[in-house]
Amino acid sequence: MTNKDHCKATEVMLGLRPHPEIHQFIDGFYKSMGWGHRSKRHDYKIIDLMADLYGDEGGEAAGVEAAFHIVCDLKLVTEDDLKIWRGIISTDRPPPKGRTTVEVRGTKFKVRV
Repeated sequence: MTNKDHCKATEVMLGLRPHPEIHQFIDGFYKSMGWGHRSKRHDYKIIDLMADLYGDEGGEAAGVEAAFHIVCDLKLVTEDDLKIWRGIISTDRPPPKGRTTVEVRGTKFKVRV
């Protein structure tokens, strides 16, 4: 996943405001090491570091975001999972404001929302 994908997955699957800098830091060795970058900054220490770094601003959420990044990189959560989750989330959204049709016991009504 790209850092942009990591941020989108964080937002969609965890419901958290993503921190792009967390993902950039975790993947800091990607350019020099390629796939092997996962041997650096992809462990429990980085999770603790992010939680401590963000402290009162949402340290627990930052630790969860870092852990989720690692889980995604290990392919325990895939881009296919993200697509499925997006479908689930989009069906839970309320109807748009304006007029909509509602069916009650077989009778359709147009209502303002």
